Amino acid sequence: MIPIHRLTHPEQSLLLNPDHIQTVESTPDTVVLLASGARLVVMESPEQIAALVREWRASVARVMFEAGEPPGGRARLAAVVAGPGLAGAPPPEAPQG
Repeated sequence: MIPIHRLTHPEQSLLLNPDHIQTVESTPDTVVLLASGARLVVMESPEQIAALVREWRASVARVMFEAGEPPGGRARLAAVVAGPGLAGAPPPEAPQG
């Protein structure tokens, strides 16, 4: 989950499952549209939200890498979570066979 802050309650963080995000737009406030159709107006910029999502996905990937070979192989997992959030993680091994 990623921590975000509603524009109306900046002192309270809200934990959001990034898999539920459909779009993020700046109009000029940042509006997060969820798959359910709900809209959240938040303090973070679209770029900050994208970075938080990359970091979250990279953390999930690290746990999977440490646990062993994921279904579909490491290269597929690395392609799913590719981005700056994987900096420092070991490079995926080339598929064999």
